[in-house]
Amino acid sequence: MDAAPDADPAEVAVGVQERYQDTDHDHATEWPVRMAVVRHLGVPAYQVMVVCHLVVDGLGALAMQDEMRTRPTGPSTALQALEQAREQRTPAAVRRSQAALRHWEHLLRTTPADRFAGSADPRTPRYWELVSTSTALHLAVGTVAARARLETSTVLLAAFAMAMSEVTGISPLLTQLVVGNRFRPGLATTVSPVSQTALCRLDLAGCDFGEALTRTWRASLAGYKHSYYDPAALDALVERVAAERPDPAVMRCGFNDRRALTVDVPPVDPTGDVRAALARTTTRVARRQDKPFDPCYLHVLQERDAIVLALCADTHFLGPADQEAVLRRLEASIVDAASRSAVT
Repeated sequence: MDAAPDADPAEVAVGVQERYQDTDHDHATEWPVRMAVVRHLGVPAYQVMVVCHLVVDGLGALAMQDEMRTRPTGPSTALQALEQAREQRTPAAVRRSQAALRHWEHLLRTTPADRFAGSADPRTPRYWELVSTSTALHLAVGTVAARARLETSTVLLAAFAMAMSEVTGISPLLTQLVVGNRFRPGLATTVSPVSQTALCRLDLAGCDFGEALTRTWRASLAGYKHSYYDPAALDALVERVAAERPDPAVMRCGFNDRRALTVDVPPVDPTGDVRAALARTTTRVARRQDKPFDPCYLHVLQERDAIVLALCADTHFLGPADQEAVLRRLEASIVDAASRSAVT
């Protein structure tokens, strides 16, 4: 499509992207990929591509982009969709799914109801997204992870769970983790949706940050192990357990570390002043809408010199001030831990 001569082609491209994203797919008649090239003064300026999440996840989209860029000539070694379906029917895959369902059922049946009364500040529109951009977190999280010999994602998850329990009083906290599920043969570069959620129970009340990291690592590892399952069977399990328990455990929280989708991030400067960087943290309301989010979902993204935390929440569960408190406490706990390690 052609942008008007006096239009900013970047703004036109963003508009096309938003229209593609906001328009529901007709799965019976429409291809799941929407593409456009925005031209300005007759010259191609931007390419826009939106892919339906039912046919590809974020890492699958990166694999597709890599293939488009490198144009491989040999046969693909990735499992195709029909091959995945056949593999999922094998006895080994069925056993794997059943083990995962037993893990979920155990946590759902043995975790007490959270008893949280809800937000004291419900808003209209109901669903808000707060975005915090933190250079301090970018500088600090690697230091804490290296000292604990853990992944930075584990550090961020522990800090998030601690902040949520402190703000809401919910403990233990059931948290769903988005897992890429590309560890098994043939899945690393498949252009398909293989991401699923893992369930972990984080009981961090009363422990210091070091102990919180250890507990989070153990709980999340068990969740990651049990993140391959039949989603229809899981839906039936959740519905059955909820009907059978008088006070069912509630899965309110989610955590999605999306930094694996980021490229060309320079290494962290270890001499950076972490506490001084706190003054540069910004927090803004990115979205207010009535289209539902999950009750509380934290997305972790990466800019060149900052970690971006996007907290999507139902204000009837977690009001705007509490959302900001969660983000601030998350940041503060990691910065404090990094500062202590620097002193010792």
